Amino acid sequence: MKPLFTGILLTTPVLGLLIFLAIQGREDVRLDVDVRQAEQRVDDARFDYGFASAWNSPGGKVLAPSPEDIKRLQAEADQAKQARKASAELSKEDLAAMRSAVEEAGAAK
Repeated sequence: MKPLFTGILLTTPVLGLLIFLAIQGREDVRLDVDVRQAEQRVDDARFDYGFASAWNSPGGKVLAPSPEDIKRLQAEADQAKQARKASAELSKEDLAAMRSAVEEAGAAK
């Protein structure tokens, strides 16, 4: 019976680590998608503005995003990149904490 409890005590931190890494992987993918979507919106706005400027007459109505809109979209993209960077730093700290907890659990046996 004692080996069973020892096995449970040893596998619980490892299982927790695996669950943490699986959840963290999903978070990283979501942040990467957010960054890519923000960058795509900026690229689309720049293209639309350039296209409208090139093809509309000088007195015609421009239906493309304004330079202010492009700056706002760029700021959103920069915020998404900063969020991804902060998440990466946090995950490194969490991984170090999990590693030390697993080492402590291993030393306690």
